[in-house]
Amino acid sequence: MVDGQRGDELGSLRARITVLERALEDARKAAEAHLITMFETVPDGIFITDLDGRIRQVNRAAWAMLGGQGPGELIGRSTLSVIVPEERDRARKNFSQVLRETRVLSSEHTVMPLRGEPFPVEINGAFWRIPAENPWVSSAS
Repeated sequence: MVDGQRGDELGSLRARITVLERALEDARKAAEAHLITMFETVPDGIFITDLDGRIRQVNRAAWAMLGGQGPGELIGRSTLSVIVPEERDRARKNFSQVLRETRVLSSEHTVMPLRGEPFPVEINGAFWRIPAENPWVSSAS
């Protein structure tokens, strides 16, 4: 009878673990959906790049700010390609500093939109580690 009781307790424990695992997965999905909504609706342009400075993801505000028709026009490009040529060395140094110091760095640059005239922006760059990708994030406003 003791073995049967242990089996019942073990079965009950497994059922509770399954319920908790489902609750954790639901909470993770809800948090992810919340972050995606924030990313897409925030009014500042957000660029997620890899360690080589290649754009991996942009929000709507970023591609609209740069005169794009959608994120595909920016994804894969170097972040330096949207900075006016005379400021690219300084932008490159700022990018390196963010990676070295892993802190937020603010700087002002002039961007070259895909369509239209260059205009000034404030760029806040921060290193943000994502497993297996290691991108950094910058926002421009």
